Amino acid sequence: MTNTLKKNDNSKKKIAVILFGLILVIAISFGSLFAFFSDVITASTTDPIIAGTLGLTGSVTAYINGNTTAASAAELACINPGDSIKFDVAITNAGSKSAWLQNSFVISAKDGAGAALTAAQIEAAFTVYEGTNTGGTPLTGAKNTNNLSFTDAGKNVIDGTTEKETGTPPSGVTFIGAVSTKYTFTVIFDSGAGNVWQAAELSFDSTVSAWQYRNNPTPNWLSSVPENTYKSTYGIVTTP
Repeated sequence: MTNTLKKNDNSKKKIAVILFGLILVIAISFGSLFAFFSDVITASTTDPIIAGTLGLTGSVTAYINGNTTAASAAELACINPGDSIKFDVAITNAGSKSAWLQNSFVISAKDGAGAALTAAQIEAAFTVYEGTNTGGTPLTGAKNTNNLSFTDAGKNVIDGTTEKETGTPPSGVTFIGAVSTKYTFTVIFDSGAGNVWQAAELSFDSTVSAWQYRNNPTPNWLSSVPENTYKSTYGIVTTP
């Protein structure tokens, strides 16, 4: 009887060990169903990411009475009623981004005694044309207190050295298709201008403003455009 009981105990222990082994195998098998391969990599771009730039440079050249040679300082200091003066305003966008452009041309004057002349007096003595066709319709200027200003709609888009606009532009917009452009104005000094204009000091000022084109569906020309004071940092020098 005793031997039979021992055999039964040993059999039970073997069965327990076998069952425990089976449980381990099952646990390992099921555990492997929930294992995942994984991997992580961290990398950076090989080239730096840099914000784009706008950098206008420009110059103004004057020509008197159809001459093809630029007027000298002495010639500009002795203009006469009846003269025509052509101003070529050359603009280059040396920055990387394309931009909206708006051009403004302003005439102001002081008489021989240094007193500012009014916008009405200036309008009576000077007629301004866009381009060189003086037989067409003259521009209509805005009369401010002491100057006459001519400002375009600002719908021209100039290319950048990297960002260039292609395809069909939106309605009313012109893609210049280059990084450089030229605005031309012809000013006629009325032949009947009176003695108030003797020794008068005349100022013809051109201002070209730029707003980045990308992400600006319409430029905010109602506010003044700040100058890019960082141009010299990246090697752009404005020509007066």
